[in-house]
Amino acid sequence: DIDAANEEGQYVPKWGNNLISYDSRTDEDHILSSLGFDIKPMLREEVLYDVDVFVKPNPRGGLSQSVLLDGATDEPNVKITNNEYDFSGSVRNIQKGMFVCAVGGLPLFTTVDLSPTTASS
Repeated sequence: DIDAANEEGQYVPKWGNNLISYDSRTDEDHILSSLGFDIKPMLREEVLYDVDVFVKPNPRGGLSQSVLLDGATDEPNVKITNNEYDFSGSVRNIQKGMFVCAVGGLPLFTTVDLSPTTASS
């Protein structure tokens, strides 16, 4: 349970560990997933850039930054994404599409993956 680990100070996010430096990586270093997404580890500078551009400017930016970088969790039953997408209604009313992480842009889930029994419905 991440919440319990956070309270006990045991959870340590791995995003900052062993990040590749600009000096040791070339533009040709790509690791592609089976769906064609680049899943190579991000540079620390890339992570912080994405936070500055895609997370901080949004109304929930501070909390989202803590969730993405520090392992914090969203408040229970908030049902709103970093960019203010509202999940408070029925899953049936959610526009079809893919949700991606604000840092790195990798896919998280598609709306067809959601079930009417999902906690956000």
